Amino acid sequence: MAGLYIHVPFCKKKCPYCNFYSVVSRSLRKNYLTTLVHEATHFAPVWSNHEFETLYLGGGTPSLLSDEELCSLFENLKALFRFSKNSEITLEANPEDINSNTLLLWKSMGINRLSIGLQALDNESLSFLERQHSSADAFEKLKLARNAGFSNISVDLIYGIPGLSRKTWLQTLDTLFQFRPEHISAYALTLEENTIYHVKVKRQLLATPPDKLAIAHFHILRHKARIHGYKFYEVSNLCLPGYHSKHNFSYWQGVPYLGLGPSAHSFDGRKRWWNPSSMGEWQNLVFKGDFPDNEILNSTQQFNDYLVTRLRTRKGMIFEDLSRIFLKNDIDLIIHTANQLPKGLLALTSKGIRIPVRNFLLSDGIIRKFILEEP
Repeated sequence: MAGLYIHVPFCKKKCPYCNFYSVVSRSLRKNYLTTLVHEATHFAPVWSNHEFETLYLGGGTPSLLSDEELCSLFENLKALFRFSKNSEITLEANPEDINSNTLLLWKSMGINRLSIGLQALDNESLSFLERQHSSADAFEKLKLARNAGFSNISVDLIYGIPGLSRKTWLQTLDTLFQFRPEHISAYALTLEENTIYHVKVKRQLLATPPDKLAIAHFHILRHKARIHGYKFYEVSNLCLPGYHSKHNFSYWQGVPYLGLGPSAHSFDGRKRWWNPSSMGEWQNLVFKGDFPDNEILNSTQQFNDYLVTRLRTRKGMIFEDLSRIFLKNDIDLIIHTANQLPKGLLALTSKGIRIPVRNFLLSDGIIRKFILEEP
């Protein structure tokens, strides 16, 4: 089992809250695809023993690729790698790129999961986030995708947006749950380094989003989701039963994955590596064959990786799984640390440790308590 991630770095414009690597120049697309196929060709023999159960096109905005570019990319990937018969194939798309023709093409190519970047469903929030679609357009595109036969639709939402009232947030959720997307990725608005909003806050041109707003929105979402049959299975992800993102879930379960494209990360089960967040540097690296040095994980890094990924999930850490990977002393240390934390932060049983969903917004701080110092 393995996952394949393709980073498509192109956007029409840079969103002010986004810190993912992206570029707005259309002229770079031809060289990008040529380089990507070259990189895939390099890694194909190394990963020939793996059958990919997931393919995820993220970005950036993969839906900006033309029909010809997308078809060419898929033909090359399917010629170079082995995919399982029922592989999950996800395409990230913005509402403004969706129409009847693109949906028909995507479905014919085997794309069976759409991740649609709504971010909000009220026009005031969409304007604050500088999105290119309106609320009405977004919902219309959701219905268009459903009518085209897509039965696995994920949507992105951002909460904690300044000016987003509880009433409007409730209306957003009511509208969305009425549509019943199979999956929702919900993120609190954060001021990430090197984003436009981060710069504006530093220059006092924008106020820092209040934490209490994000907290209120999260608990409203948690409550409404439960009523409508959705469950959080990870800090920022919830779904209807059986519709978790197989690709993203594999990250949190330590499954090997290969990342292609600028800024993409890879992990083969023992070592990890990542590409530079620069089109020029990435292209030079690929055509010179000068691929990133592998980082072989030492025991401390393996321990920390396990903690970070597992504690982000609803399932948490299972002691039976831990005992197959780590020494008893390591498990004793985890239990000791858990017992030192205030009551209610963790759910600690004889079977394992997890962070209750109600405390997911505190997960970063909780997880830091368990991280081991490098030797």
